[in-house]
Amino acid sequence: DDRSPKGDWEKIQAIHQRDPRFRGIQLSRNFGQHLAITAGLSEAQGQYVAVMDCDLQDPPEVLPKMLEMAEAGNKVVLGRRQGKKHSPLRKTQAAVYSFLVRRLSGLRFDQSVGTLSVLHRQVVDGFNQFMDCDRHYLYILNWLGFDPTFYEYKHKERFSGKSSYSLVGLVRHAVSGLLFQTTVLLRYMIYLGFLITIMGMSLAGYFVYLYMQNTPPAGWTSLVVIMLVLGGFTIACLGVVGLYVGRIFYQVRQRPLFVIDKRV
Repeated sequence: DDRSPKGDWEKIQAIHQRDPRFRGIQLSRNFGQHLAITAGLSEAQGQYVAVMDCDLQDPPEVLPKMLEMAEAGNKVVLGRRQGKKHSPLRKTQAAVYSFLVRRLSGLRFDQSVGTLSVLHRQVVDGFNQFMDCDRHYLYILNWLGFDPTFYEYKHKERFSGKSSYSLVGLVRHAVSGLLFQTTVLLRYMIYLGFLITIMGMSLAGYFVYLYMQNTPPAGWTSLVVIMLVLGGFTIACLGVVGLYVGRIFYQVRQRPLFVIDKRV
């Protein structure tokens, strides 16, 4: 329970009282989806561990089949959704995000794959070794390198309530995934800087040629435009570098990824 306001902790306690085999943890505050998954994986003790969202759009009844696939020797079994039941805006955002991830990082992610999964203990132990503050569940599984197997199922409508991800939250999550999981964007900035430098040198040579021909360009419009473009590019680059430096600051403080308040 990542401090849900809907009384989830009381329900977890009631389930534990009916059957002590069920265990639960409550975090000290809401640390976010992927850190909540991390907390659960750090506490799980079984040979196989299932991860799923609690909105029931991913049906729990598919887990026995996925467990069978895992017990057959597949260390990572991922659920692949058929007919995602998200809004058109959410689907468009996911498509744009996946496209940018492929272009910037070279990683290929299936938009129909979510967090529903069954992992072998070896994969869970590898996952728990990560101490990155900025993390994405599927990114880490991809980095671990175990070949995944997919189980296809029909995506359902949300059982109740609405997604806790607002538009701002989705944008923040996308920026975190794009910037802080790879340094490819920094390399693109270097390439663009070299390109602008070459264009500037070529333009300078052209102006010198016009001056020698006694036909210098009239007015300062071109100069002002060039200064604005270069100034904007410099500020944007400094902003991106600042974001990376800020995340380094967060990482080197070595704060705990999450804090567990209660256990049952």
